[in-house]
Amino acid sequence: MTLDDIRQLVLHADPEATRYEAGAVNGASYTTWREVRRLDTMADDRHEEGWAFQIDRFTRDEGDQIAAMIMAILDDDDSVAYEYHTDYEPDTRYIHHIFDCEGY
Repeated sequence: MTLDDIRQLVLHADPEATRYEAGAVNGASYTTWREVRRLDTMADDRHEEGWAFQIDRFTRDEGDQIAAMIMAILDDDDSVAYEYHTDYEPDTRYIHHIFDCEGY
């Protein structure tokens, strides 16, 4: 999985998603993504591109449809394994959906 594959996957769930950080938010929901590290994968004695990456969805909506869409897209992609966590951030009142992923 290339970085462009990851970008396309995230943008399929949220066309407004940005890499690394969001712009002016002003209380709106937003999605960011970033690569974490290159995976050490081999096939036919050659390195194959694979990445560990994280998708973060920040929202105040408990039933956020984009967070659900991200999960559905990850569930449907056989080239991605992921862990899902949530965190509530009382200072901003955001629900933080965290998708820690590995894409092969």
